[in-house]
Amino acid sequence: AGKQVMVSLVVCEVHGECTTDKKVHGVACCTNCKQWQSKDTVEIKINLPNHYNCSIIDFHGRTLLASRLGYVGSKVFLHELDSNYQPTWSKPLDVKMVGAMIGAEDPRLFMHAGRLHVAITGYMNITGPSITRQLVALLRDDLTVERVWEPQYAKSHTWEKNWQPFTYDGAIHFVYMISPHIVLRCEGIAAFEVFRTSGVVDLGKGIMLRGGAAPVRRGDQWYSFFHTFSKNARGRAD
Repeated sequence: AGKQVMVSLVVCEVHGECTTDKKVHGVACCTNCKQWQSKDTVEIKINLPNHYNCSIIDFHGRTLLASRLGYVGSKVFLHELDSNYQPTWSKPLDVKMVGAMIGAEDPRLFMHAGRLHVAITGYMNITGPSITRQLVALLRDDLTVERVWEPQYAKSHTWEKNWQPFTYDGAIHFVYMISPHIVLRCEGIAAFEVFRTSGVVDLGKGIMLRGGAAPVRRGDQWYSFFHTFSKNARGRAD
């Protein structure tokens, strides 16, 4: 029997479908592509000192950026960027929830039903261990907060964050976990599981996979980024 070779296919705006390593069955290869090789990588520094964990979106021809400022008691800011990706204005988002919320963290901008939303981690201060909750804020046309709610997932833990929001089949969905891959669907404020993989991705050395940017659909495929988390010998996060 012939040897099987596993090749990853990627979606390409120019050729439709390509491989990143070798040409297979007539599918073009990125390594020999003039369009791929001619692309330049440009690094742009956005003038927002001390802001981090950002999210960017094209909103009716405007480039909007959401960011986090601060650590304990942090706030989420919204900015509009010019053609050079520099802020023309910045303002904090008034994100509040009942439950002694002391900080808003790690925004993820996304569109649903033609409206701009932002998924936010709410840091709550309660008697005993602190908790985080995954929140969603709906923004008005003037980009102020209209309302905030917490998706109610029956299997939620004390520490909830890094849900990756996207809209599909008329409803808000979340990638709840990367490995195993778990997807939630929201109906009103209720969130319930609609997909789960049977396997897990093991990177070894205690490395965990956690959510990142909101998934984006290109053709029939969804793309998103995740980040890894691990602890060093002193028990601190790397």
